[in-house]
Amino acid sequence: MGLFSKTSKYLEYEYMGHRIEVHNWWRMVPTQSAATLIIDDEIIVKNTKWSHINPDIPVLKGSGLSESIKSVEVFMIGMFSMKFALKINGGLVYSEEISRADEWQRKLFGHKTS
Repeated sequence: MGLFSKTSKYLEYEYMGHRIEVHNWWRMVPTQSAATLIIDDEIIVKNTKWSHINPDIPVLKGSGLSESIKSVEVFMIGMFSMKFALKINGGLVYSEEISRADEWQRKLFGHKTS
């Protein structure tokens, strides 16, 4: 991950016959990022704000998507490499292990939203 180069991360997750994809890219200088949530080849939501600071607030959110997917929330955190967490219908279905630096970021910038 260079300061001036574009870095990207991709997640594909299967849930009850649906293909859920998360595409994310970012660059430190100049500060830019974009994240996209795609379900069954349909773009659900896209976020182009620099949004990895608070790991307790979803970067991407969709609701009322199908009979089996009432809501999707995508969380991101990463000081040196991006990690994803995915909630479907309010339950955590996927998360990546975070580092000590990520835990520091969570303590510094995170807050409980409920």
